[in-house]
Amino acid sequence: MGDRRGLAASSFIQASDELSDPRAREAFDAVSTAFCNGSQLLLPLPSERVGHGPFFLDLWNGAFETIPELELSDAVFDRLIDEGRAIEFEKYAEAFPREFSGWIAFQFTSRLSHAQIGRTERGIEIRCQPIVDKMVKEKRFRKLRAQLSILYKRDSLSCPGPFRMLMGTTFPDISQLAIAYAMSVALRGFSYAIAIGSYQHNSTPLYCHHWVRDRIVGSFEKNGFACNTAVLPLRQFPWGSILTKVFDPKRPLESRDVSKVMEVLGAVRQLSPEVAHSLQEGILSKRGGRRTNAPLTDPELLVTEWLQKSGVTLRSKRQVTSLIADFLMNLGGIALEKAAEQAESADPRSAVFLGLGGAGAISTGTFVEQVSTQQRSTFLRTLNYKARIRFFRKSFWKSMEDPGIRAALRSVNTEAF
Repeated sequence: MGDRRGLAASSFIQASDELSDPRAREAFDAVSTAFCNGSQLLLPLPSERVGHGPFFLDLWNGAFETIPELELSDAVFDRLIDEGRAIEFEKYAEAFPREFSGWIAFQFTSRLSHAQIGRTERGIEIRCQPIVDKMVKEKRFRKLRAQLSILYKRDSLSCPGPFRMLMGTTFPDISQLAIAYAMSVALRGFSYAIAIGSYQHNSTPLYCHHWVRDRIVGSFEKNGFACNTAVLPLRQFPWGSILTKVFDPKRPLESRDVSKVMEVLGAVRQLSPEVAHSLQEGILSKRGGRRTNAPLTDPELLVTEWLQKSGVTLRSKRQVTSLIADFLMNLGGIALEKAAEQAESADPRSAVFLGLGGAGAISTGTFVEQVSTQQRSTFLRTLNYKARIRFFRKSFWKSMEDPGIRAALRSVNTEAF
């Protein structure tokens, strides 16, 4: 995984100055899938320093290898320019000007600029300046420069501290600096791909490159170099497609606090041997058993149980406003506590309090204890202000929101596997 990809994935949860990578969701999907399936990390770096890394590096807890000093030499840089890679980059950037400008603004935030830009020598961007200046005079990068100008006028784009000495001298304006920076990052993907493709290991590592390097890495593979850049390696369960919904920015199932996200991802990774065994044995490809009533199948139930073990709370489809939800949850907490007291004294009123507590818990989320083919939904017992519910399988997805479980299982049974 490249350092930019990990940064993009982390920005899905942890923005920088309220900005994130424009393709943060896709990056989080890919990187969380790799991590949760127990993959080992091989990190290419432009220098010796890892610097201030994204929280995904903290998840690997230092147990990863690095390939340092991968900055392009001047000779290789000149060769890439002669081969037309700068023109190739321009066409790609002009096809997605809003995304490229948004990514540059994200990279130029104060928190990231000192951590990421500070790892490379300033000469890296300076050697791109004559190429960029020439291309601008040829009326290239028009769409990208227009978008950068809009962001600059909105104060959404500013010159990072490490680059300020270059403004007005080496670079006439911030748009040329931004384009030179983006070009240097994209071209560096060439040396990353070579290093990873040449890495001596039992198998060719997977290069999860950042999207700004798509054209460079693509042309690298067309030239016959060995580098695995598939979206997912074979025999991995697509956890990312589920976890992007679990931690969706607009309507998350769980808290998006970094510590909670790390807790859930770490717990899912601990299950990776069991998940790998289920994939190998075809358990996740099986249809429901004889007593299973559609639409909930045995593989769906298994994935639901894995999420439960990892601390993910499923949510009822019932829509309530946040004010009502807070009221019901508070009411539910009091009622469940009271029910426990009444139950100890064998007071029949405990059932009333239990029902009130269950209503509060269902309105804001439920902790699924068991799915049955024989028994309809009933309250069983209470735990930490939440109701444990027994669901009848036939009505499970009618009552509960699906955080992408069925879509993930469909991909297991189609072309991805």
